[in-house]
Amino acid sequence: MMGGDISQLFNNLLGISRPVDYETILSGPNIAEANFVRSALNILTDPDDDEEHDEAVTDLARDKLSPDYLRGIMTGMVISMYADYRAGVTGPNPTHNELANIYERASAYLLEYFE
Repeated sequence: MMGGDISQLFNNLLGISRPVDYETILSGPNIAEANFVRSALNILTDPDDDEEHDEAVTDLARDKLSPDYLRGIMTGMVISMYADYRAGVTGPNPTHNELANIYERASAYLLEYFE
């Protein structure tokens, strides 16, 4: 067994024995923030949506979604999907599809407006 294999085994054992605190992770403020990010990216990256939103809404979305903030959100998505992958969840599923959609919108927004 190689060092990486032992490390992976150790991490898997720790992950299985520790309960998940869903109340803290899925708190009202955290869910509201996640919904805001999803909605803001939809507003800012939908080419057919230019005239449908008030300028104040669009400005709020742009102000909140700074490049560093978006990169942090994207890193969190990578961590989440990679954790699933390491746990054997490799096939397409609705959660991964949603995360991939948000990741692609964030990436497109970063490329279009900041790079």
